[in-house]
Amino acid sequence: MKASTTNKRVQEERFRKTLRAVGERATPARVALLTTLEQAGRPLSMQTILQQMKAFGTDQVTVYRSLHMLEQKGLIQRVDLRHGHTHFELAASDHHHLVCLTCGNVEDFTGCGVTSMVSRALKQSKHFVEVKQYAVELFGYCKRCYKNK
Repeated sequence: MKASTTNKRVQEERFRKTLRAVGERATPARVALLTTLEQAGRPLSMQTILQQMKAFGTDQVTVYRSLHMLEQKGLIQRVDLRHGHTHFELAASDHHHLVCLTCGNVEDFTGCGVTSMVSRALKQSKHFVEVKQYAVELFGYCKRCYKNK
């Protein structure tokens, strides 16, 4: 058995366990969706997800329902990259994006200190006691587009 086949099976089993841990069935479509998002390594648009899930024989309704459930369970998250449509990726703490305003290139970054910012915001707040979600996307210009401005 090839190493890539073994890695794929390990990855799929990890997602099966994750789904069961949140009280959901580990259907082939859900496992394939999580695998697709992880392997992409970047946020994917709905159109891209639908195209890739066709290869698994998964219909559009199943994809929409699965995305909704996975988001509700905190396993995936929506990302607004200002491309005019929603993107999805696996949920991760302290994981954010730099987005080029010209070409749309997206690059991940970590370590922005958002958790300390959330702490400070809650200490200053008169009405809030908890933050459940946050997103940090920074918009600017990649090196190539900055040169061509």
